[in-house]
Amino acid sequence: MEFEVECGSFLQSVKAVSSTIEARVSIPILSHVLLSANSSGAVSLRATNLDMEISHEASHVSVSTEGQATTSGRTLDEIFSRLPAAAKAKLKLDNDRIRIASGAARFTLPVLKPEDFPDSIAKGEDFQHSFKLSGSVLWKLLDAVRLAISREETRYYLNGVYLHSHEQNLHGVATDGHRLALHKCPAPEGASEISGVIIPSRAVDQLLRLLDEQTSLEVEISLSEEKARFVMTGENSVKAELVTRLISGRYPDYQRVIPTENNRDLVVDRKLFLDSVTRVTSVLLSDRVRGLSMSTAQNKLTLSSSSTDAGEAEEEIQVAFDEEESVEVGYNARFIEEIFRALKTDQAQFKWRDSQTPTLIRGVDEETTLYVVMPMRL
Repeated sequence: MEFEVECGSFLQSVKAVSSTIEARVSIPILSHVLLSANSSGAVSLRATNLDMEISHEASHVSVSTEGQATTSGRTLDEIFSRLPAAAKAKLKLDNDRIRIASGAARFTLPVLKPEDFPDSIAKGEDFQHSFKLSGSVLWKLLDAVRLAISREETRYYLNGVYLHSHEQNLHGVATDGHRLALHKCPAPEGASEISGVIIPSRAVDQLLRLLDEQTSLEVEISLSEEKARFVMTGENSVKAELVTRLISGRYPDYQRVIPTENNRDLVVDRKLFLDSVTRVTSVLLSDRVRGLSMSTAQNKLTLSSSSTDAGEAEEEIQVAFDEEESVEVGYNARFIEEIFRALKTDQAQFKWRDSQTPTLIRGVDEETTLYVVMPMRL
């Protein structure tokens, strides 16, 4: 095996796949990346932790000799992070070593047998459902809801994004029991048949790294009862592939949590409100849970926080609220901050029924994303 790469683009591939490698592995080869150079001139990299795997096709490569080899993903990352991005590097398998040459720099890395590298976890899997989404649509769906993914292992079925079809739309949902996030997009052909799968949080994080809001990649999503495969294609070639085991378990009926009778509306300037929240809660930085109190008057909103040890803060901002009866409600400030950072609109809307029931938050004129947050007693 021998090929030449552009260091910067090769580093992108190394980072894409090595991010799935665990910090500590019980099987040495799971710390390695499988390098494959084929006769068509393509070089691909693959890494796995046996629950998830990522493959990535390197760009700007020239293959002299086809073949396969494995070597440490972390070491490749360290080496290519320190080489000039525009420089060229040659990688050659020679006497059970990978030799890397770039400019005056030389590296020799140990390898393990490529035939000992685990087979793809997608091998032999029966993917019953398949559909395509643009990469930017999938990124927006996952990015909008990831903030509400639960990190508590006791309720493992909440440790991911619930993907399912509902009323001709594809829904992405996440909740930790204190807040809920939902984003929907028109269901593409083939997606209306899926009953629902839970994509693990780590796979969600990796997909967001592989994609971005402006990406031109198209993603083919294939689902079975136990696994999901995401194949990202651009310019008529496969650029990356992620395969993950799904979270087993039944997702709760989240529709019951979304309030339908909240008829008291307050509209705020999103950035103005967010800045005010961060200022008011700055006195609570040492508190584990930062409580935020909100009190309305006609076209005014008072934000306040207090702590016995740290002190108090209060700020009043102008809002659109034309009811005479005030609303006084408390929230976990971190939840509110994260929601308002995730919103993309200039203005945001609170919808209340009273101070004890769940609050609905969404961007003004935004029909695809909504958030539900539980009030807290302060």
